Amino acid sequence: MMISRFGHHYPKKSFAIWRDQIVRELHELFPKAKAIDVDCVITIQYWNGDKRRRDLPAMIDSIFHIMEKAELIIDDSLVKKLHWLPQGYSKQNPKGTIFLETM
Repeated sequence: MMISRFGHHYPKKSFAIWRDQIVRELHELFPKAKAIDVDCVITIQYWNGDKRRRDLPAMIDSIFHIMEKAELIIDDSLVKKLHWLPQGYSKQNPKGTIFLETM
């Protein structure tokens, strides 16, 4: 996130482009998905594409915001449990897999 000289928060342009691309892809993958509106558990598996240090809370926050923007979940406060399962390093195939389960 960036902060303007007037104190307004806004996403970095590169993040906004990436986020909007992911939201479009999610809409294509799940065109008739009904947004989750009950308590749920999320499990995330993640493979790094490089060996840089990561800001885990920011990564999780961005994933939750994308799920809200893609209307897969009504509100990220419905996530009652989170499992983060780092899978290591894969330069050839970095990726993430997200599992949503209602409670």
